[in-house]
Amino acid sequence: MARTCCNAEQSRNYNVLYQSVRNSIMEERGTLTVGESVASSAVKTAFDIKAKLIVIISEGGKLSNYVAKFRPGVSALMLSPNLVSCRQASGILLGMHTIQVDSLEKSEELIEEVDKECVENGLMNVGDTILIISGRAASMKEKLFVRTLTGGKSHGRFVKGGGLFFNRGLMLSFGTL
Repeated sequence: MARTCCNAEQSRNYNVLYQSVRNSIMEERGTLTVGESVASSAVKTAFDIKAKLIVIISEGGKLSNYVAKFRPGVSALMLSPNLVSCRQASGILLGMHTIQVDSLEKSEELIEEVDKECVENGLMNVGDTILIISGRAASMKEKLFVRTLTGGKSHGRFVKGGGLFFNRGLMLSFGTL
């Protein structure tokens, strides 16, 4: 059953799906909001550079909602200090995984810790490419940038005790075999 589901996901053309979602929004409203534009750019960039993961730094989860709307075809990981946002995003949004963090200040430390977690647990390899985007509440203020994994280091920013809402074995299963 799992293999059948993975094959069905693999047969989707996420690039065409992204473009049709974006075109329908533009037809309906004529413009994208700032958050939608950042999310749309992140998804398009992920397709173009074949990124393995989109990391979203968001207080309330609105940006992760926008990313899921555009159907990225790769897994997305939201970092948020808000436990309710983490639970909702990982339970409802397509391909979204979440980690509860202590705060969104010093976002570079958060990114290094995600880097370490992904490489250390065998989810990705050193040299893989990830995209990082942030919302308004984050210390980076609506930025999008590309990072190559280096192995990172731990800063103790992930909240311990159930704030990890992803299964390490399934983290990268969305859109791949």
